[in-house]
Amino acid sequence: MQRGITYYGSGARLRAVAHKLLQGRRVKVYTLGGSVTASAALHPRGLSYAALLFRFINGTFPNRMQILEPFNSPSRRAFEQLIRRLLALPGRPAVMLLHHYAWWMSKGDGLWGGLFYKEPEAQHTTFAHYYDLPSVSLRAAAWRLMEAGVEGFKVDKLLRPGGLNGATKKPIPVADEGESNLYLYGDVGHPEVNGQQALAELLTAPLTRAVREAAAGLTLATRVDDRLGELPPPMIPKNPVGAASVCAMLEDFKKVVTHRSGFQFVAHRPDAPTFALQKWRWQGNRPGDWVEMEVNTVAEGAHRRALATVMLVHLRSYENMGLARVECVEGCACPPAALDTLWRIKASIFYAFAHKVTQHPRCRLRVTIEDEPGRAQQQAHKVSLTGLMVTH
Repeated sequence: MQRGITYYGSGARLRAVAHKLLQGRRVKVYTLGGSVTASAALHPRGLSYAALLFRFINGTFPNRMQILEPFNSPSRRAFEQLIRRLLALPGRPAVMLLHHYAWWMSKGDGLWGGLFYKEPEAQHTTFAHYYDLPSVSLRAAAWRLMEAGVEGFKVDKLLRPGGLNGATKKPIPVADEGESNLYLYGDVGHPEVNGQQALAELLTAPLTRAVREAAAGLTLATRVDDRLGELPPPMIPKNPVGAASVCAMLEDFKKVVTHRSGFQFVAHRPDAPTFALQKWRWQGNRPGDWVEMEVNTVAEGAHRRALATVMLVHLRSYENMGLARVECVEGCACPPAALDTLWRIKASIFYAFAHKVTQHPRCRLRVTIEDEPGRAQQQAHKVSLTGLMVTH
């Protein structure tokens, strides 16, 4: 675990959390990430790293009022803006960066898996240095174990079929029944039980260090100077946090649609226990299908003359996806743009497509499925929209 702590920093905010835990006070713990955090491919989900981390905190520092909630949420500028939003929340939360490592997706420089320096981890760790955030890394902790084929960290087989070895163009072997405890990954991108356990233990390492420091009464002297703000300026030049005026997700996104032809509001997993896990979306499947969304893009105050950014959240995947045209049809103005929901990466994620529009209280945008393939040249046309945001 110590090898996996790639940066600890001053630990000031984490020690503040540790003091609360030692005093038996309630803390709130959230996980923010993608499919690994949501344990999308893991069964049972109670063995996800988030669940294991929460179990560790509740078991080590019991408090019947503890609030532990996972929730989910991709470009470096957006990543920095997310960090700044989190650090500016009331209560000065302690933010930690957890770096997952997908062996079979880490390609480059002649390797079709296991490339150690595959981005974006190094760039994300730079944000940890800049913002004084503890950072832990599965790659730093376990890459040598993976490469050597140590039991529990073996990567030459997966637990589920579907993975492709880029070097041989052949399927990656699937582990036999009874071998699951030897392997780290369920598929090419997601850790199985062993991997989730490793991620959870990595997160406990900085926390237990902070607890030891807090128990020992360790404090760090901080320089007091009026020129030093709570946060440094953005690390990336000209990257301020925009004011978000609209965030329509889940049930709220259904209400944004005013007119449609062919698009339907459907669930990807209708039998899942919650609305979020059912993965509802506005979906069209044929060329000519269209959907119109109406939203207020007007900013308050000084940003009134600037363009607004509409972020369309959509499914991006490697098969059966299509190309669409995005255009402003009423109220606001914008140049038409192509929305390509297909790519060659063997992964399915929700992706934010950014489009500049003029400000108007009733800006209507239309998304129309085109009768042509995207860059990946597949003859399919599905377009799935899952959310809409407006920033300034």
